[in-house]
This record gives sequence, C-alpha cells and structure tokens, in this order.
Amino acid sequence: MKLPQELFVDSTSSPKETFVGGVEDLRLTLEYMKTGTSPHAKITITDADGTTVWDITTIPDGYHVKEEFATVSPGSKVKIEVTDCTARLRWCEIVSC
Repeated sequence: MKLPQELFVDSTSSPKETFVGGVEDLRLTLEYMKTGTSPHAKITITDADGTTVWDITTIPDGYHVKEEFATVSPGSKVKIEVTDCTARLRWCEIVSC
C-alpha cells in the first residue's frame, strides 16, 4: 500500500523536519514558489550513510516542480528550510499491512 506524505513550509514556519518511513526507498518531489525578493530553499537529508544537501538559490517567478530529485531510504530524516518562498516536499511511503 502506498501512503502519500507531504511536508509544507513557508518563511514563517521554516525550518521543518520529518522522519521518512515505509519498507522501500522512495523519491522526493519538491514544489516551490517565490514569495519575496531573496528566495532560497534548502533540503537536507540525513541517513545512515551521512548527509546530503540540495540548495536552490535562484528561484524565478511562478510555480516550479522538481520531480523525483532525490532517493531516500526508510529511517531518513528530511529537513526543509526556506526564505522568501513556499515549498512542499511530497513522497509516497510503501507500507505492509
């Protein structure tokens, strides 16, 4: 069974962190949009092998999507920080019931 998950953040609620579960590796999708003059989004993934960081420092006007930009293992922590933008991470956890 696939369970959709998401983590939404804006400049007033940044940063946010969550735990990724499930029984298989998954792929993250990021949706983001500029809301101010100095937009920045940073995604940090921490797992048993270490830490990976994605920095998006140039965000043009409008709505943007980065589909399946990172593979994440169950048990990882995902953190998103933003300035002058809104962002939402989405993924589906595969679980056994």
